[in-house]
Amino acid sequence: MKIPKTINKNGHEYTFVQICNSNMLLYKSDLGFTETFTRYDLGLINNANIDNFIARRQEEVLQEENPKKDNNVLLEESK
Repeated sequence: MKIPKTINKNGHEYTFVQICNSNMLLYKSDLGFTETFTRYDLGLINNANIDNFIARRQEEVLQEENPKKDNNVLLEESK
């Protein structure tokens, strides 16, 4: 989804300034204050996307902790 240039939150109008990281966006309010919002706060992603990301990340961590043995290693161990 496209990043909204202006948003209305907490009774203030915010104008997009920059992307802080892959999940955080920096906005400037009509009063001159800056505030960050997550993509979830802005409705750009939903719970299903977050749940899928968490499940994939947990799987990656498990694979890093328990790496699969190489076939050559298995052959040497069986001798």
